[in-house]
Amino acid sequence: MASIRERHEVYSPPAGTPDKTRDSLAAEPDLEMVAMVRKGASRSALKRLQSCLDIGPVEAARLLRISPRTLERRRGQPHLEPGETDRIVSVLGVFREAEELFGGHEDKARQWLKSPLPALGESRPLDLLDTETGTRLVRDLIGQLSHGVFV
Repeated sequence: MASIRERHEVYSPPAGTPDKTRDSLAAEPDLEMVAMVRKGASRSALKRLQSCLDIGPVEAARLLRISPRTLERRRGQPHLEPGETDRIVSVLGVFREAEELFGGHEDKARQWLKSPLPALGESRPLDLLDTETGTRLVRDLIGQLSHGVFV
C-alpha cells in the first residue's frame, strides 16, 4: 500500500525545485499550489484520489462534477482540467482531515466518509464533497468532532 505522502502527492515539481506541496497536498494553499491547480494535475492525481477513498470511476467522476464518459476521455490527456484538479485537492484535503480525526487510521477515515451520519441529515460525508458548500459542512463537522463538540 502506498504511503500517505505518495497517495496525497498530486504534483511533482521540476528537478531541483523544492517541493512544498508533496508532504501536505491539502494544507493551506500557497502560490505554488494555486499555480499547479491552474495548470492541472497529472492523471495520477485521479488514481490517488480513487485509491485513497477506495472508489471507482463513476464515484470519482461525480466528485469531480463531470460525467463518467468525460472522465474516460481524459485518459488520453496528460493533465486534468484546473477545476477537476481543484476538486481533487479539496476532497483529498477532507480525507486528510478525517484521517487526522481518527488518529491517522485511513480505514476508519474512509469508513466514516462512506457512512450516513445523523449530523449530516443521514447523508454520507463523501456524497457532500461534490460541492463547496457540502465540503464546508463536512470540514466543519470534522472540526467540531476534533474539538469534542457534541453534534
